[in-house]
Amino acid sequence: MTDPQTLVTGADLDRWQARAYIRLGELIAAGRRIELPPLLWTLTTSGAITGEADPVSYSAGEQREAVRRWARLLDVEVDERTDQDGTVHLYAPWKGGTDNLVRGCIRATVRPALDDEDGE
Repeated sequence: MTDPQTLVTGADLDRWQARAYIRLGELIAAGRRIELPPLLWTLTTSGAITGEADPVSYSAGEQREAVRRWARLLDVEVDERTDQDGTVHLYAPWKGGTDNLVRGCIRATVRPALDDEDGE
């Protein structure tokens, strides 16, 4: 049997999203003030925020730089992992907001460049 005190209600999710939405607005405004590259932002139902360096708009170097600059703004470290195929995953988790309850991450998935798309 599930303990009723551990159930997450719709009101909880609404409250968490609203809190994260405010924090996201603050982040975008802070990034704009210091001319950080725009990110793709996602807000989950639980109120977690993800900012991703856009692989379509940014080169590999620009993706890396975007993650590093946003991580500096948030005063967090960037973890980096490289897959066997050369794909690099950058990930910078953070907590923030006035009550430090909003959580999120800044990330990028940098794929190796294709030398020749035609296979020649």
